[in-house]
Amino acid sequence: MTIPKIKLGMVGGGFMGKAHSNAFATIPFIFYPREYELELVALATSSLDTARTAADRFGFAEAFGSWDEMLDNSEFDVFDNGGPDPMHYPSVMKAIALGRHIYCEKPIAETAEEAREMYESAEGAKIVHMAGFNYRFFPANVLAHKLISDGAIGRITHARFIYDQSHGASDRLMAEDIWYNNVGKAGGTGQAIGCHAIDLARFLVGEIVSLSGKTKIYRETRPARRGGEVKMTGDDAVFALVDFEDGATGTIESSEISTGKNNDLHWEIFGTRGSLAFSLERPSYLKVFLEDTVLKEVSGFTDVSVTQGSLGHPYMDVWWPAGHHTGWEHGHINALHHFFRCVAGLADVAPMGATLFDGYAAERILETIRDSSREERKLDVKLAR
Repeated sequence: MTIPKIKLGMVGGGFMGKAHSNAFATIPFIFYPREYELELVALATSSLDTARTAADRFGFAEAFGSWDEMLDNSEFDVFDNGGPDPMHYPSVMKAIALGRHIYCEKPIAETAEEAREMYESAEGAKIVHMAGFNYRFFPANVLAHKLISDGAIGRITHARFIYDQSHGASDRLMAEDIWYNNVGKAGGTGQAIGCHAIDLARFLVGEIVSLSGKTKIYRETRPARRGGEVKMTGDDAVFALVDFEDGATGTIESSEISTGKNNDLHWEIFGTRGSLAFSLERPSYLKVFLEDTVLKEVSGFTDVSVTQGSLGHPYMDVWWPAGHHTGWEHGHINALHHFFRCVAGLADVAPMGATLFDGYAAERILETIRDSSREERKLDVKLAR
């Protein structure tokens, strides 16, 4: 039987380029029998030299010094955008116009309006499109989604979603060290990591309809290596008290000043019959409390090692034997495999995967948080559908 070949062009030779390329290399022998074949056609970075190095490292046939040149001069089916945030919108819009399927890292754009245009253009072009919210594809989060959908914890009453990092915590840092602020990579903590917390809240609990928000810059200026002071423009932390469509309430936070937290996306969801909790620092575990336990004397939260394919734990039928844990990179591998199955016509992106609409929704909610903080009042979230 002939399987479809998917030709791939990618932007990004750094952190995300490595994460995605690791997925391309791993997918063929983990997800077997193979349902599609990947051909790594072209890679672009900000210079030809770095592109050649990355193409050699990751196994791409051609190298280009700009995304624009790659799109103009190379033929492929999928445009995988793992580059800096500011170039997501222009490059994806051009790729859509050329009929390429889209996989775009988060945040998919710098503004909600740009993100909405990307989604609507992709829908109009009838292409497959997916946003890189890889945390949806952690086995623990997939299992949580199933348990909630099956009614295992009853009606959700409230939830907390928090993404903590510490990259801006120290007063000794120079302006150039604050990667989420002034170096053209991300427009503040909400853009950099908060969109993940927002997306998981929507994925697990439901649509957010209104909120009260607060954003904060904790050090207004920082010294620059070239001398003088630089004004900080990107938020160090973002907070929101949110109302979900089905009546639940919740909080969403993202912080780059959480000292001691290198990378911890954690959440808690409370229902009328049970509760669930997850921490990225223990990615293979889902904390579960179900009121209807057999032995009430030992009821309470249980650390469930989500590693047993024989029990239906998501993706673990193809990974390792029970108790052999997966890690951070597996979220990207599982997510990209899902996307390629969609390109091959074997699945739909939603509801498990995030479409460009979900990327737009995260951006619109983040903008509403910032508007609410500035206006000091509660606001409705207005999504254009």
